[in-house]
Amino acid sequence: MDLLRGLSLSFVSGCVGAVGFFAGAYLFIAAGLIDAPAMVETFRSAAFFYKQTVWGGVWGLLLTVPLLRPHWWVRGPIVGILATVAAVFVFGADLSSPVMLAGALILNAGFWGLAAAFWHDRVVASRG
Repeated sequence: MDLLRGLSLSFVSGCVGAVGFFAGAYLFIAAGLIDAPAMVETFRSAAFFYKQTVWGGVWGLLLTVPLLRPHWWVRGPIVGILATVAAVFVFGADLSSPVMLAGALILNAGFWGLAAAFWHDRVVASRG
């Protein structure tokens, strides 16, 4: 039962990380760093939000891996970088320009990774 509890906690932590991802994306939009109208509309669509939330939960399952247990602020960006690398090389995301790749790394490793790992760490710590 502990394995199931740990996996569900990690999935939910990844979903919470998606909220951090979108907070970062909206900060980028407000700062004018994301100004392509098509991309802004993509970030505002409900379908994209749901898809990113589920994928965030799937990637959050990596927070359960015992090898990634140093500190939450190290573990989150590592998982975020892995998600970005998979998006580029496995899923074929179109991040052809260095600016798009840097933005994806900042959103995934920074905002998503840190939010997911922080939530995971706080909930695990509260369970004792």
